[in-house]
Amino acid sequence: MESSAANPRGRPPSGRGPAKSDEPRQHYAEHHVRARERERSENALLRETESQQRRQGNDRDYQQADGRGHSPDDQDQMCRMKVTMNLQARPWHQRRPALPAEDEGHEPDRPQLPILNSLQVSVERGTLSQDVAVPPLYYTAGAQSVVYAVRGSARLQLVDNIGAAVFDGELRRGQLLVVPEFFVVLTEAGKDGVEYIAFRNDASPVTSRIAGPGSVLRGLPVGVIAASYNVPAKDAMKLKDSGGGGGGGGTSESEL
Repeated sequence: MESSAANPRGRPPSGRGPAKSDEPRQHYAEHHVRARERERSENALLRETESQQRRQGNDRDYQQADGRGHSPDDQDQMCRMKVTMNLQARPWHQRRPALPAEDEGHEPDRPQLPILNSLQVSVERGTLSQDVAVPPLYYTAGAQSVVYAVRGSARLQLVDNIGAAVFDGELRRGQLLVVPEFFVVLTEAGKDGVEYIAFRNDASPVTSRIAGPGSVLRGLPVGVIAASYNVPAKDAMKLKDSGGGGGGGGTSESEL
């Protein structure tokens, strides 16, 4: 009877029931917090991994597109490079003493415009006086050229690498001519002379003369030339010695 009076409805003593019911909720809350922290940590790691992969992918794409494997630091340096230059300004060039006074020749100073080396591009500026011809034919290995007439005009003959003539005409002011690599060019200035600018997709193009000093034919024996062109030895000698011995061709050019 006393027990019934003290606890008439059979309830557990005060303090025991609530303690037992709070323990599962507290355990669940702690587990939920740990799970959220683990999820945030995994998401942060995943984002960092994806970011690294994107950076690496961008670097690979840039290197493949650039063809020379430039790093992002190279890109920043290129953006700060000088991009303009007056091709007629001194002291970046000097006259070539071997050329006649009426024709201009320039020796370039490549470090003055290093962005051309980074872009693998070269620039050439030249002038020819009235009716002056360039006897030596030449070709450029490893680069295509785009020649633009700034003033005057010139007659150009262009022959491909199998000997077929692909162009024989006049290049006038404001016109341009594309010269593929290994194509041979012969130039003769018009009555007003000619001034031109040429761009090539190579920082250091190789230009070889077919005739004249330093040419291919000048270095071959007369017998080889005669047999190759099926001409008498006398004509082979003339061909070998064509172009003269000095700078009388009157070319002027400046390459960056």
